[in-house]
Amino acid sequence: MKKNSVIIIDDLHGAREDARAVLEETSVFDVCEVFASVWDAEAFFLKGGKNVTLILCDIEMPGLSGLEAVQMLKNYCTYFVLITGFAQKYALAGHDSYVDGYLTKPLAEEKVLQLFRNLREKERKRRLNDLKAQKILLDFVPSDSPLQHAKKGMGRVKKSKNNTREYQKVPVDIDTIVYMETMYNYLHF
Repeated sequence: MKKNSVIIIDDLHGAREDARAVLEETSVFDVCEVFASVWDAEAFFLKGGKNVTLILCDIEMPGLSGLEAVQMLKNYCTYFVLITGFAQKYALAGHDSYVDGYLTKPLAEEKVLQLFRNLREKERKRRLNDLKAQKILLDFVPSDSPLQHAKKGMGRVKKSKNNTREYQKVPVDIDTIVYMETMYNYLHF
């Protein structure tokens, strides 16, 4: 099973190491790097560090806070979670910053896994809703077209006056498609 990559940002050495130990115990996460500041994490990504699944960032740090880090680093991860001992104090500010969640210190393995499962489930539902909302354009052959008659074994295909086949583009909701079949270079719905 592929592990989810994580970066931890916390100005306290003990808190960083505790978080690393808890995440590694889960066997779901691979801690790629730990940083003492937001600037160090940003430098890592700017120097070519790969995007990660999860960034865990302390809120109260000297220099830049975790709330400011969300704005700087959110594009480098799938989920951005703040870790703090003061969750209620920052809940509204974190919501305004589009943070994905909160964990309180010290981290507990079950809380981390529960939050991660919830985040994955929300993402799955969002993608499913996005798919349901999509429409695709399909070529449609009208029932009175010579192409339909040829399909039913009624002779050769006749072309229109301007020597082209006549099709219509019809929008179709993806979730209304019940059956698909390929036949040579055609796809039938």
